[in-house]
Amino acid sequence: MLLERMGETVTFEPAEGEPVEVRHVLCHEAELSDQSVMDVQTRFINQARYKGDSLTLTVMWPKTAPHNLMDSHLVIRGERFRVYGHPFPVAHSPNGYDCRITCTRPLFLYDLVLIRTTATRDAWGVMHEADEVRTETKANLLRLSEMQERGARQTDLARVALFELPPDTWDDRYTAFEFEGHRHHIESVDRAAEVVVISGTREVVDG
Repeated sequence: MLLERMGETVTFEPAEGEPVEVRHVLCHEAELSDQSVMDVQTRFINQARYKGDSLTLTVMWPKTAPHNLMDSHLVIRGERFRVYGHPFPVAHSPNGYDCRITCTRPLFLYDLVLIRTTATRDAWGVMHEADEVRTETKANLLRLSEMQERGARQTDLARVALFELPPDTWDDRYTAFEFEGHRHHIESVDRAAEVVVISGTREVVDG
């Protein structure tokens, strides 16, 4: 069958159980029109990103493969994708495929330097902070915005950046990061199984 000859082998990692190889899977880069009404979560995630720093695929899934796809992962061409939303069944499919899946993975396009500081007290009792560790990493930029407060004769700007990191790059002792040459103080950290999301601000004063 032509469709099967065009397919590829992917590794299916279920939420529970051992990974299995699935043959004759059809994978292509997703278009919005490919996504079903049930893929609202995936569309929201893609639209929320600052710039297109994730890759989304549409997968046609063989009838003979396991169908417990919620919260699972697919390893496609050596890259690990997460399945989002409910797989969309294709009714009355005349070929070997009966399910359309949307899956995505982060691309981590942006350079980030994570900073861990130490505080020391000098002879006059004044505390000083110095960079102890500086770790270069890749991240997804989710948000870049400004908060503005006006005072007498000046405008205080706080530039806010929100980043998504691979979980194995994170250390709770990090207190700041540098992005595009500017230092941001880390304000919040959210941990998930797939990523760590950090939020940081830097102050800008216009005279």
